[in-house]
Amino acid sequence: MRRPRPAPGLLCVVCLFGLLDARPAGAQANPDFDAVTWTPLTCDATLLTALDPRAEIDLVGDALFPAAYVGRDATYLYVRYRVDQTPLDTRGFIRNSDWTVLVQAPAGDPFQYQYQLSLDGDGDDTVQIWKNDPADDLTFSPIFTDDSDTLVFSQAPDFVGPGTVNTSPLARAVQATDGSDFRGTPDYFVDVAFPISVLIANGVVGSADELAQALFFPATAIAPSHHNKDYLNCPFLPAIALTVGASVAPATAPAHAETPVSYTFTVENGGSLAARGVVVTAAGVPPFVSSPEVTASADDPSVTPTVVTADPPSVRVPALPIGATLTVRVSGTVALACTGGITVVTASATNAVAASASAVLPVAGTPEVCDGMDNNCDGQVDEGGDALCDDGVFCNGAETCGGAAGCQPGTPPSCDDGNPCTTDACDATLGCTHTPLPGCPPCTTPADCNDGNACTTDACNAGSCANTPIPGCVPCTSAVQCDDADRCSTDTCAAGACTHAPVTGCPCVVGPEVCGDGIDNDCDGLTDCVDPDCAADPACAPPPEMCGNCVDDNHDGLVDWEDPQCCAQPMALAVDRVTLRPPPARVHGDRLRLQAIYSEVTPALFDPLKQDTSLQLSDASGTLFCTTIPAGRFRHTQRLVFAFTDRTARAVGGLERVEFRINRRGNLLFRARGRGVDLRPVVGGSVRVTLRVGKACARTTMALRTSRKGLVFP
Repeated sequence: MRRPRPAPGLLCVVCLFGLLDARPAGAQANPDFDAVTWTPLTCDATLLTALDPRAEIDLVGDALFPAAYVGRDATYLYVRYRVDQTPLDTRGFIRNSDWTVLVQAPAGDPFQYQYQLSLDGDGDDTVQIWKNDPADDLTFSPIFTDDSDTLVFSQAPDFVGPGTVNTSPLARAVQATDGSDFRGTPDYFVDVAFPISVLIANGVVGSADELAQALFFPATAIAPSHHNKDYLNCPFLPAIALTVGASVAPATAPAHAETPVSYTFTVENGGSLAARGVVVTAAGVPPFVSSPEVTASADDPSVTPTVVTADPPSVRVPALPIGATLTVRVSGTVALACTGGITVVTASATNAVAASASAVLPVAGTPEVCDGMDNNCDGQVDEGGDALCDDGVFCNGAETCGGAAGCQPGTPPSCDDGNPCTTDACDATLGCTHTPLPGCPPCTTPADCNDGNACTTDACNAGSCANTPIPGCVPCTSAVQCDDADRCSTDTCAAGACTHAPVTGCPCVVGPEVCGDGIDNDCDGLTDCVDPDCAADPACAPPPEMCGNCVDDNHDGLVDWEDPQCCAQPMALAVDRVTLRPPPARVHGDRLRLQAIYSEVTPALFDPLKQDTSLQLSDASGTLFCTTIPAGRFRHTQRLVFAFTDRTARAVGGLERVEFRINRRGNLLFRARGRGVDLRPVVGGSVRVTLRVGKACARTTMALRTSRKGLVFP
């Protein structure tokens, strides 16, 4: 039978458990919550804690009143939590309320945590130790969800028996007396003591001295192996600060030219503890012609960096000692347009918030040339036109600028004067010249000018011969030279010129269809791929769907991510609200607004910072709206929010704001709106919506109704 408990809210210390099997004074060491020195666990976060509606597990605190503490004496590791309301009821700690702390042991994997220490308010109340095995690498983007796996220790706080250290309770709740009253109600401390001998026996630490290097992550939950309710908006604590630097050489790059570059990123630990589990990533590195080369080194010989990926650059370091500097270099060849490139390097650690720095590679304009590009970066392309290509030589004609094709040669001028008795030439200084041929006889009749070519008209003009080509006439010596590829004509060579006589009854001389020749060979009125005889010909197969170009390439009525070729297994998209205002409506305000649940559970690989996002709307007549938001346009604006914003509404089809948000239930929400979206009138009463992030997509179809706001759902 449990003993009666004092009523919640008393200003005095509330002892949760009476002494069982009392021992003589001094026989064993007992927790002394009032004598221990409490060290705050905090960071420069605003707000310091997340918010949970259940006050007894709602951590509260700020810079003046820390939300969590640790302490240590020779026998116990102490953990204190500041909560918004008494955690007690008449039976003890409130059911389904748990206060916990994740522990990264000094000898453990610095990218993971190893143990979880909990006070379980389960009705019987127990102090527990959980082992995180198997463990995942720590990540707080978007939510850290790696729960512990194996219970290795459990003891009622007031239990006394063989082997126990304590004769007084290991846990208590007391009203805070330091003046904190967040949200207008008295705040409480939940204090828990974990015997150090038990921590050593269960492998949490190898000795009591290791606790000085341990890192902690306080949280609350509804089950002792979880940390799914409230937490600090901090990394593992105590935290240190990282200083990040970024530079690039050379300082500028010529526009549209392949240029070797080298980026240098530095990460310095300026804190009072070693940085553990350091991760360095670089985003926005300009596109490399070949794969970038990434190297990493440190000024401390104990540091061993690992290059995880080269594109995008990513480096990991298990530990960076106090004062040590990590240097990451990325080299390759870039070709930039006039906008230049901004590279952002970000460094974070298990016990350090992310810090960033930027390296800007501006573009220097070069003299304009004819190549279809803005070489001098003045906003114009190939200004100067044909003059960019003029070599000043008359005899090779006037050169022209062909844009991306470059300078095109000119057509040399014709210097033929039609007089067989002159030598025609082109002089760079004099132009066309006509030098008389000595002894060239004059003509008196056309017969004197016969050149032996049946395709010229021979004439004698003013004593000089002229041989004018007959339009359409083809000279020949045999019928083989006269083939015009027309099966409905008979080709012959007569008197040195080709003739083509029509074949009687042609073109309906029935024969097998020849696919690809453009002729109705079998006289059925159909040619090439239109003729069923060519259905099996590979040249007549429909083209594949090209994902991401907003075009129905294979002509099956489905565009991009609506087509199974691009998204074979779509998820169900749960649309909450849709508003469309297509023409001819004359209503001020948004023309497109969409709100939906993209996924009930955040997909494992979901990351719009690294994956493109596409939104498509279609009706009975085809595509209404189709756009793709590049990954680089999203920003991580809050802990659980990814957002794209374009006030000009010009970048992605008129959308002004697109947002992904993860709610407390783990749902992945999606919102989009835009006042500049170009919509046509909707055909039919239904609209199909497709949303894609990376290789995952979700889809649904809904019936719209007409309201004064436009077409809406529901």
